[in-house]
Amino acid sequence: MAGSRPCASVSSVRPLLLLLFCGASAVSTLLFSFCFVGCGSDAKKEATPGPIVEDDAGVDAGPSDASVFVANWNLEWFGSPEAGPTGEALQQTNVAKVMRTIDADLWAVQEISDDAALRKVGTETGHEVLIADDPNVAQGVVNYANVPQRVGILYRSARFEMRGARVVLGDHPSEFNGRCPLEVDLVTRPGGTALTVIVVHLAAGTDTIAWNKRSASAGFLKAHIDAKPPAARVMIAGDFNDGILSSSVRGRGTPFTVFVDDAANYAFASKGLESPRYARVIDHQLLTNDLATSLVPGSAQVVDGEKILSDYVSTTSDHDVTRAVYLIP
Repeated sequence: MAGSRPCASVSSVRPLLLLLFCGASAVSTLLFSFCFVGCGSDAKKEATPGPIVEDDAGVDAGPSDASVFVANWNLEWFGSPEAGPTGEALQQTNVAKVMRTIDADLWAVQEISDDAALRKVGTETGHEVLIADDPNVAQGVVNYANVPQRVGILYRSARFEMRGARVVLGDHPSEFNGRCPLEVDLVTRPGGTALTVIVVHLAAGTDTIAWNKRSASAGFLKAHIDAKPPAARVMIAGDFNDGILSSSVRGRGTPFTVFVDDAANYAFASKGLESPRYARVIDHQLLTNDLATSLVPGSAQVVDGEKILSDYVSTTSDHDVTRAVYLIP
């Protein structure tokens, strides 16, 4: 990725997609809001479970479609009886409901404490599950031994074939707070397009030490991706624990300058989004430019969990879902 990536045209975009997304992101936002009218009007009522299929975006979610829905979500100590939301059974039920409601093809998740509980959610939602400490993940067991918060993915086998997985940058555990990235190679179905997803959970904290760790992690990640073939479609998705335009550390800019400044080769799908409850969005999807050309304009959104479930923050997660739509054959 030493040089700029050529921008590929997307010739398979249907007229409806062009109408709704090409220069009309406000329409998508309005329709997305309409999808939830009434769901969040009563704080004591849970939204009726049902997929946020892309009626709000004008995209058919069928497996033969070129559209791919990607979401990332920090599950906040999922399955841990010692930390996170109290009531593990309720949290598991709620996570499954949120996933069914948002209806993504691919999930990048963080803070998994109970692998079996996440696999059960995958069964309930129709996803395959791969967690960083799985024996089939190269370097996974050695890097995630005794790590209480793990990262992973859930994916629909009708839409993706998994070709390989590994934990990367394991020689920098301190900078990643012991949660080294999970890299998964996927091929889309039916088109056979290669896609690499790197799931991250960067260091948390609002002090200079945490900021320096996030900055160092960004540098290691960029060097790792820059070494890949120039046309590689790569996404880094997960909890970056900081903003793109500003930092949670007072007086500091974003720790992800190495990516922001290399706009010829990288783009944040989540740039410009706002959090429904915090000062900045910290859960991101970062794309190489060959993947960025597949992003449907205006499709990136932060889903307000309180509009899906009552008492969302206390029972489910203190992070909202970030999601986006891509046109990948």
